Amino acid sequence: MVWLSEEESKHCAMVKHRRVGDTLMLIDGRGTRVTAMLTDINRHRVGLQVLSKESQWGKRSRAFHLAIAPTKQRERMEWMLEKTVEIGIEKITFLICERSERQQIDLSRMSRIAIAAIKQSGTAFLPQITCLPFDDFLKTIPENTPLVEKYIAWCETPEDTPLLQHIPMTAVEMTVLVGPEGDFTYIEVEKAKNAGFKEISLGKKRLRTETAGLFACCLAAKE
Repeated sequence: MVWLSEEESKHCAMVKHRRVGDTLMLIDGRGTRVTAMLTDINRHRVGLQVLSKESQWGKRSRAFHLAIAPTKQRERMEWMLEKTVEIGIEKITFLICERSERQQIDLSRMSRIAIAAIKQSGTAFLPQITCLPFDDFLKTIPENTPLVEKYIAWCETPEDTPLLQHIPMTAVEMTVLVGPEGDFTYIEVEKAKNAGFKEISLGKKRLRTETAGLFACCLAAKE
């Protein structure tokens, strides 16, 4: 028997209007997906009988880590977070860069948005969400390992810079950096390159920060 929390029980009974005998899908955000039948229901307590259980459901062969500077308008970054989680993403780091117009992120709010997105989409994995200054972030990324592909996308790349969609993705994790509205500074780009990041292009169009992040996630989602 599985018992839902009071909040989830209220949502199930009062918002979704579920009834005894209904079949539900439960996820834990760590890759477990459970199919269960509703056996006991009221607004404070909902009980379910487990019918089947799957581990590592929907786990991808390659993890995607988006490191992106938060936009000045909070709503635009929250929208991007919601959509990338629905598509499938393993890690999101909000980068505080020299030109960042937003210096703080409410991680608890971002976590709630991500949880709502995995419930909506049926994704079994809740991404890891962090916020770090640019220099501190670079220290967290492994150096000289073939297991992690590292790229930085910015507006001043040379014309012959390879497109992200044309790069063969063979490592177990890909990390892509996307800068703020004013883009990365040249110093930040050089620091990233010294840390092993390669320049890539997202195309000829000048994309908004949140659009660039979502576009990179879509490309990385292709298996």
